[in-house]
Amino acid sequence: MSTRTIVFATLLAAGSANADPAPKVCLAVAGDADEAVRTLARETDAVLGAEAAWRVVADASTRDALRGESAVPADLADRSAARRALRSTDADGATLDAVGDALGCAWFVTLAARAQGVAARVYDVPHHRFAATPDARSFDAHAVVLLLTETVNNASRPAASPPPATPASSNPDASVPATPAVPTDASASPAHPAVPAQAAAPVRRAATFSRVWPWLVVGGVVLGIVGAVILLRDEGTPQTTLSVVHRGGQ
Repeated sequence: MSTRTIVFATLLAAGSANADPAPKVCLAVAGDADEAVRTLARETDAVLGAEAAWRVVADASTRDALRGESAVPADLADRSAARRALRSTDADGATLDAVGDALGCAWFVTLAARAQGVAARVYDVPHHRFAATPDARSFDAHAVVLLLTETVNNASRPAASPPPATPASSNPDASVPATPAVPTDASASPAHPAVPAQAAAPVRRAATFSRVWPWLVVGGVVLGIVGAVILLRDEGTPQTTLSVVHRGGQ
């Protein structure tokens, strides 16, 4: 083997060792073990174990105990008890956290028999929450794996950023003219609404006249007094009448 081949194989092995491992999945049958649900759990275990995208619990006896199989070693009695305590409800969270952490699972899938079909729930162990709780329906092994895959993909997808706020002064529709601003009065009320822009000029003229009219009245009174004084003075002044006498012959 050449030196180049050895170096390449070493780098490939180092890259594989540093790659993130596939997420580990625990699978359990909740409550009373139903044979149909146990069969579904075995088939789902087989599909998960055959795909490189997932890892399952390595110990086969532990997987049997979580599925509710009858032949379970005595040292796994605690796993069987935990499985029987599951009710396929939100109250299962504490049990799934304890078992999932002990087995190193990132995701926990529980299956339970219901009148409408199978209740399949997906639990996010690191975040201590149920990530998928669809209504009970008909499931096969591939449908359960598809539900798990979609749930994990949605959980890893970054949250969408909210759209930027539109400024109040912008006009999103260029075909619609923007509404002109209307002056407002702080003292405006429903009984005394603010004066619209079209009436602003007449109001200003009225306000100007209201300030000027007293002076107009005073000016009129003064002019009247002056006129009266002049008339009275003219009447008291004696009038001189010049008579021109024409004498004949002169």
